[in-house]
Amino acid sequence: MDSLFLWELGSPGVYLIWLAVFGAQVVVAEVNRRWSWTVFALWTVGGIALMPYAWIHGTPMVGWFPFGKYAIMVLTATMTGAVLVYAKRRPVEAHRYAIWLGVALWIGLAVNIMEANVRDLTIFFNADSYYSCGADWQCLKHVNDTHTIDMIAGLPEVALDDGRRPYTVADFKAEVMPMLSATDRPLFSCFFLQYDNRNVLSMLQHAETAWDARGTVTRDDAEAVLTALKTEEALPRTSLPAYLVDFMREYLQVAEEGREMDAVMWQDRLSARYFRYAMGSKNAFVSAWYELNLNMANVLTAITCRKHGLDRAEYVVPGNETAELLRTSNARDFGLGESLDYLPELMRVAEETDLLMRERRLDVMKWNWLEEETFFRTFDFESVFAYLLRLEMLERWATLDAAAGEKTFRSMVGALKKGSAAVLDEFKRNHTK
Repeated sequence: MDSLFLWELGSPGVYLIWLAVFGAQVVVAEVNRRWSWTVFALWTVGGIALMPYAWIHGTPMVGWFPFGKYAIMVLTATMTGAVLVYAKRRPVEAHRYAIWLGVALWIGLAVNIMEANVRDLTIFFNADSYYSCGADWQCLKHVNDTHTIDMIAGLPEVALDDGRRPYTVADFKAEVMPMLSATDRPLFSCFFLQYDNRNVLSMLQHAETAWDARGTVTRDDAEAVLTALKTEEALPRTSLPAYLVDFMREYLQVAEEGREMDAVMWQDRLSARYFRYAMGSKNAFVSAWYELNLNMANVLTAITCRKHGLDRAEYVVPGNETAELLRTSNARDFGLGESLDYLPELMRVAEETDLLMRERRLDVMKWNWLEEETFFRTFDFESVFAYLLRLEMLERWATLDAAAGEKTFRSMVGALKKGSAAVLDEFKRNHTK
C-alpha cells in the first residue's frame, strides 16, 4: 500500500513527493533569508490565522499534542524571524548579545521537547486505561465515534491477487453503515442500489429469484410502491430512490400499452437511469467511479458491436457525452483519444479472448484507479467507499466458476461471428451493470 510513512516502502510517486516537499522547503528558506518580512507574513500572520482551524479540526482528531506542536512552531518561527531582523539591522549589538539570542532560541527548543515529555508522561500514567480500552471493542467504537477521522486505517489489507476476503460485502455494510454521517450514508448506499435494481427488475418480470438482501430496499417497500403505481394512489414513504420509482412507472406504462421489450432492453434502461443518478452525486469521487464503470462497459460494447456489424446506438447505455460519441462516431478511437486516458489499455483488453483474463484485467484497471484516487485520502469517506468496492471485486472472484465462464464465452464468440443478436443480448446481460 502506498504510504508516506517513513519506515514503509512506497511507490515511486511517494519518493517524488518527498523530493517535492524538500525542494519547497529549500525555496521557502531562501525566500525567508532574502526577504525577512516573509517570515512574519508566512509563519506569524499565517500561523495565527490558521490557529482556529487547527484547534477546531485538529484537536478532535488526535488530541492536544499536535496543536501544541503547531503553536510552538509558530512561536519559534516568529522568534527566529525577530532574531534575523535584529541581526541584520544591528549586527554589532547582535554579535555582542549572541549568547542571549541563542538562549532565547534554546528556550523555544526546550519548550518543544518539554511538550513531548509531558505527552509521554500522560500516556505512561494512563497506560492501564489504554490497555483496557484496547481490549474492549465498545470502548474502541466510542473512541472512533468521538473522533472526526475514522478507523479506516485499522481495516485489514486487501489485494486483488490474494483471494482473501476479510469481510463479505454484507458484513462490511452492517458494520460501517451505522458509523457514517448523515451526509455519507446516502453515498455509501449508492453502491448497494445495484442489488436493488436487480431485485426490482426481477419482481417486475415475475422472475423466480431470491430477494438479494445486500440491497437497501425491502421487498415489502418495493411491492407497496408497485401497488400504489398500479392503483394510481399516493406513493408510500419508502427508501426507494426517485429513479427506481420512475423506472417502475415506465415499466407499467409499457406493459399497459401492450408494447413488448425484452429483458436486456429493460436492463439497459434501468442501468442508464442508475448511472445518471450515481454520476449526479455531489461527491466527486463517487461520481467519477460510476462514470468510469459506465465508460468501460460502453467502450467494450461499442467495440463488440463494431466488430460484428451491429448497431451501436441500440446497445450502448446512454448517460454522458462519452456514450453519445460511442453511439455515433466512426473514428477508430470513437473520438475519445484525448478524453479517456485509459482507452488504449481498454481496447487491448477488448482483444482478449480469454474471459477470465479479460475480467481480471478490467478489475486490475479499476483497482489501480481506486489506489490512485484515494492515495491522499487515507482518513476520508472515499477510502471507506473504495474499500467496499475492492471487497466486491474479491467476493465476485471468489464465486466465479472458471469452467462455466469459459464455456459461455466461447459459445458467445462463435455465435457473434454469425451475427446472432440473441447471443449479443446474452453478452450484455453478463457485462452490463
